[in-house]
Amino acid sequence: MLADFTAKNNHALEQLVNEHNVELRKFPDEVLMQMKELSDQVVSEEAAKDPMSKKVFDSFVKFRDQAKKWHAVSEQAYLNARSL
Repeated sequence: MLADFTAKNNHALEQLVNEHNVELRKFPDEVLMQMKELSDQVVSEEAAKDPMSKKVFDSFVKFRDQAKKWHAVSEQAYLNARSL
């Protein structure tokens, strides 16, 4: 399923760039960091409002942290190696 999403997203990106002349630009790192801090703050505040939301949020954070570690040694490591 992930491979299917990746393939479709790649195709959509190619269409945007090649057919619609969309120029891709990365947000500056400072902007991304500020967005992360603010979104973490808002979601954390909302999650603290009731026990079920907190449980879901805590579960999500645990999964996100594990997934990040996995991607660093799997998909991202593979892509980095292929870019050499």
